[in-house]
Amino acid sequence: MTRPAKIRRRLGDDSPLPIKSPVSFEPGRATLSVKRRFWRAHWPELVVGGTAIAGFLFFLWWRGQGAKGDMVGLPPGATDTGPIGPGAPVLHRERAAGTDPRIQAALDAWEATGSFPICVGWMGGVRTNATQVQLFAQGRDAAGNVIDKSQVVTDAPTSSSSAHGHAGGIDLWPAWDGVAHPNRSTADEKYYYGIMVSFFEGQGLRSGKLFKIGGGDWPHFEVPDWRQLPLAA
Repeated sequence: MTRPAKIRRRLGDDSPLPIKSPVSFEPGRATLSVKRRFWRAHWPELVVGGTAIAGFLFFLWWRGQGAKGDMVGLPPGATDTGPIGPGAPVLHRERAAGTDPRIQAALDAWEATGSFPICVGWMGGVRTNATQVQLFAQGRDAAGNVIDKSQVVTDAPTSSSSAHGHAGGIDLWPAWDGVAHPNRSTADEKYYYGIMVSFFEGQGLRSGKLFKIGGGDWPHFEVPDWRQLPLAA
């Protein structure tokens, strides 16, 4: 092939000049080559970015599953900024009969401003020495040695060594769904026990959350000076 005459005249050359034949173009192969160069040049950033996105999505899932204490199964209207109250019943409050007036005042406050139903636990109020001995025996042999940690409910062998024996202790279980929850193992239970601890500590009671037994006795609340109180029975 030769250059057009008009171009040859502009270059001052009337001789024909060769022109290379057009190069064949394969779109698929060219696109693949561009992709390879892109991945080779940017794979570290892509890996870091992908990991960050995956981590963020996992965090959102984890938060939804109740990692913060926990939003799974909350009643309508509940948010992560506070309870839904005000006012909620204290079920089986008769079990709290005879407890210290400060405990009664805290229960009154919950009934006025609490955010979900709670239940006074079985044997969760004033205890006789016989009752305390019975509870201490759970999960232990005759000598008092622990043989089944899952059955242990108290470390106090007698009523004199327990806040319950001085009418200064109370066990409270969340019952947001109409069922009492004496354990703190699920995401829902952790969430509601967290609200209860914050509330009753604000009422001047001390929580058993830091007790050694079973990772803390979360249902237990007591007046701080219960040891100075007389035995209830």
